This record gives sequence, structure tokens and C-alpha cells, in this order.
Amino acid sequence: MTPSIASKYGGTALVLVSLLGAFTNLREAGAAYQTLAEEIQWALHAGDGKTRTERLNTVAKIYPSSPVPLILLGEEYEKLGKTRSAIDVYEKAVGQKLSCILCHEKLGKLLIKMGQIEEGESHLRDAKQIPEGGES
Repeated sequence: MTPSIASKYGGTALVLVSLLGAFTNLREAGAAYQTLAEEIQWALHAGDGKTRTERLNTVAKIYPSSPVPLILLGEEYEKLGKTRSAIDVYEKAVGQKLSCILCHEKLGKLLIKMGQIEEGESHLRDAKQIPEGGES
């Protein structure tokens, strides 16, 4: 399953799907991990960006403890040029998992790109302060 996501959607999707196992509650519940990975694959295989965002929204609601669907949703919004929606989603992901390095990095970089330098740099600093064993 993961290789097909990686080949179609690149390294970020591969990293995010592999990170699913890092979330203790999902790793302990193997069936939930497998189901979430399948739901993400279903969402990413939608034909267009609008459908992918709708599906990723659905997956995010089903798995509110995982920031992974939100990170992918933010990326889709960025591809569609919906920067404000991407920022909102990344902020929600950070709120769900304060120890998510990738959540802080994506939010920080996008905020800086949008001219919100101080806030963006704050998130990048937060990402660097998360211990190496924290969630990526």
C-alpha cells in the first residue's frame, strides 16, 4: 500500500503514512492503523484536488487524534492555491499534536511565505525544540 502512495504522491505522502505507526494509540490498535492508512490512500487517489480535499476532510473527522490527514489536506489546499485554508488546517494539526515537528514546520514555512514572519519563525523554533524522539 505505502509504495503505491509514494510512487504517485512523492516522498511526503510516504513519510506521513509511515509516521502513522509512530502514534502510540494507533500502533497499539493495529487494525485502526491499517484502516487509517487505507482511508488516506482512498483520499489521495481521488481524481482532482477538490475531491481529495473533501475526502481528506472526511478522514480527518474520522481520525481526530491523527494530524496526518490534516497535513495532507493542508498540502492539497496549497496545491489549489487556497493558502488561508492550508494555514487553518495546519493550525488545527498543531493544536491536535503539539509534539508534531512536521505540523510546526509546514505551518511556520507557510506563515513566513505569507509575510507573517514572527509567527512563522515561532513555529519553526517550536519544531526545533521538540525532542528527537518526538513525532515527526
